[in-house]
Amino acid sequence: MFCAYPDSRILTLVIMPPSSLAHLTSLDLQSPWKFKLRNPGNSAASTHAGVLEFIAQEGVVHLPYWMMKTLRLEEGDTIRITGTELPKGKMVKIQAQSVHFLEVSDPKAV
Repeated sequence: MFCAYPDSRILTLVIMPPSSLAHLTSLDLQSPWKFKLRNPGNSAASTHAGVLEFIAQEGVVHLPYWMMKTLRLEEGDTIRITGTELPKGKMVKIQAQSVHFLEVSDPKAV
């Protein structure tokens, strides 16, 4: 079961229960841990996430609201979480959100 947590529009992180941490550390896996989240009722709905904290109640995972929408889930639905490895990115394209960025005297220093 999962619950949405507020103010998480840009986070790709979830909050899991402490037992998840205990299980992951017993497996002796390298961190950071990445997971594939899937809606068992809709195989086309999936996304990836890391872990923000291990403080959720047992049996509950907290997801950002946007992730709930992506997975087509309602609060209290069941999700499937599996460990995964993601390839490292090769390029990042950054776009200024306002003209104030153009006013920076040394953009490389930012």
